[in-house]
Amino acid sequence: MGAMNRPVNSLRWLGALAVGLGGLAWYLRGWRPVSDVDCARLTEPTPDETTLLNRISAEQLRRDTVALSTIQPRNAGTQGEAQAREWVAARFQEEGLQNVRIEPIVYPRWEGKSAQLKLQGSPGTELSCLALSGSAATPPEGLRAPLIDVGGGQEPDYARFSREQTQDRIHLAWGGSLHRRDICRNAGRAGATAVIIAHPDPRPAEVPAGTSYLLEAGTSTVLGRLPTLAVSHPIGQRLREAARQGIEAWLSVDRRYTTGRGYNVVGELPGQTKEYITLVAHHDAWYSGAADNAAGVAATLSLARAWRCSNEQIMRPRRSIRFVSTTAEEEGLMGALVDIVLRGLR
Repeated sequence: MGAMNRPVNSLRWLGALAVGLGGLAWYLRGWRPVSDVDCARLTEPTPDETTLLNRISAEQLRRDTVALSTIQPRNAGTQGEAQAREWVAARFQEEGLQNVRIEPIVYPRWEGKSAQLKLQGSPGTELSCLALSGSAATPPEGLRAPLIDVGGGQEPDYARFSREQTQDRIHLAWGGSLHRRDICRNAGRAGATAVIIAHPDPRPAEVPAGTSYLLEAGTSTVLGRLPTLAVSHPIGQRLREAARQGIEAWLSVDRRYTTGRGYNVVGELPGQTKEYITLVAHHDAWYSGAADNAAGVAATLSLARAWRCSNEQIMRPRRSIRFVSTTAEEEGLMGALVDIVLRGLR
C-alpha cells in the first residue's frame, strides 16, 4: 500500500507546484520595473502624508513589539503561532483596516529527522550539531571529506583558495557576516560537498537551566542541495583545529518533506485607484523574535494607526495599501510566496 501511495503523493506535489508556478506567472504577467519617475514620486509624500511620521509613537511601537514577542515560540502551525495571528488580526481591526482576514497556507515543510557529526580518529565522539532547515540529505552511510576553514564564507574569503583546495571538501564557515543562504551559495560555487556554519559568538547564553552556547539556527536554503549543519562556537574551534591538522570529518543528515500549514493575516486600506502597495512583516519566529520580526509587525500597525486623521477617520490614499503579516518566513519565506501566488490567482 505504501508503494502505491508514493506515486499519488508525487502527483499531488507536482500538481501543487504547477498551480503555484502558474499563479506566479499570472501575477507577474503585468510586472514592469519601477521607472526613475516612479522612484522620485515614491520619495515625495502626498500632502496628507507630510505629518505621517509625527503620528507614529515610539512608545506604542515598543509596547506592540513586547506584546508579540512574549508569545513564543511562534513557528508556523504551533499554538504560539495561532495566538500570534489572532493578536495581529485583532490589532488590524482595531486600527480600522478593512476586509481583515486570516488566510490559510499550505507549503512543503522541511523536517530534520537526525543529524550527526564526528571527527575521524575520534571513534565514538559525536559533536553536537543541528541540521539547518532546507539542508539536503547525505547518503545513508553518511559523508566523509576533508575540512577547510573558509572564514566568513564571503567571496573575498574564497579568493584566498584555488578551486582544487575547495573542491569536494566540507566547508567550515563562521556566521555573523553573511546570511546562511549566501554562505551556502558561495560554498556550492566553490565545489563544497557539505557546509558547517559555526556561531561567531564565543560567549554562552544564560538560560533557565544554566548556560548554553548559541547555534546559527534557521533556514539555510529552500530545497538546498548541500547538507548543512550548524554548530556552536566551541565546536567550530575544534573543527577549525582539525582543518589545520588535515583531519577529515564525517557527517550524516536525514530529512523529509511534509505538508506544512500556517496562516497569514491580511488587512486593507482601500485607495483611490486599483493599484496597491503591500507592506509585509512576519509574525512567526523560532524564539521570542523581537527583532525578527515582532518589531516589523509593530511597524505595520503603527503605519496603519498613523493614517488615521485626528477625527479618527482613515485617510484614503491614492493606492490601496495591503497590510500582510505572514507565517513560515523562518522556513523560507513560504507565507510571503503563497501570498504572491494567491494574489496572482485572483
